[in-house]
Amino acid sequence: MSNENLQRWALVAEIVGGMAVVASLIAVAYELRQSTDQSILNTSALEIATYQDLTNNISDLNAIVIESSELADIFIRSVKDGDSLTENELMRFNTYIINLFRHGDMAYFQYERGAINQERLNSVLAILTSRLDNPIVNYQWESFKKQNVFSAAYTDYVDDLSQDQLMGISDLFEKQSF
Repeated sequence: MSNENLQRWALVAEIVGGMAVVASLIAVAYELRQSTDQSILNTSALEIATYQDLTNNISDLNAIVIESSELADIFIRSVKDGDSLTENELMRFNTYIINLFRHGDMAYFQYERGAINQERLNSVLAILTSRLDNPIVNYQWESFKKQNVFSAAYTDYVDDLSQDQLMGISDLFEKQSF
């Protein structure tokens, strides 16, 4: 083989090698794009599942009151005259309230981790914030804060909810004669 033929073969090999590198880069870019798309889908699925779980929890909490006329009566009486509650009724009401605050804490934790956005957080906290104007609920909340039951970030967030939010939610519930 002559030097000229070797140079031709070297040039062909370089061209083929360059094309192979380009093809490999295209394949890697395609796989990277597929992986990114799958990651976005997985993140969306996680956000949806998280929000669905939180709304199911709200439904469960509401069902407790709806299915128990006794607990509904305790709610109404707690707003009108909390002193009229018996020790047993107060214990039941406080247990329900603890569940509301735990629900809020879980929602805030998921918000901190990026599983839900702030709009969704406020939405799922509405079941809690709508009760903050109840003296017993407010007393319980202040007690939890003194005992550091929840994270400082969560308690600060709940405390920082605007009065407009609280009033808007309270107005809605007042129309339902609470």
